[in-house]
Amino acid sequence: MRVAILLTLLAAASSVAAGQTNIKETAYARSVNVGAFAPCRGEDVSIRRVSEDAAMGGHNLIDYAFKNNSSSPCTLIGYPRLEL
Repeated sequence: MRVAILLTLLAAASSVAAGQTNIKETAYARSVNVGAFAPCRGEDVSIRRVSEDAAMGGHNLIDYAFKNNSSSPCTLIGYPRLEL
């Protein structure tokens, strides 16, 4: 059975003004059946940088959080491509 990681963000605060990022959000991931939810569409998902850490050898590790902005659950499958 194929599984995918479903990213869910839970807001710890009750509301956030439009255009702002709630830094009190916590993210968790859980495995679900791929067929349980439709794939996420690009326009329904936003991404933001949550942390950056300098590593040895001139590399940087950057953590990103994906947020489902639609009213329905969706599944992120594979390796997301980020274009700057």
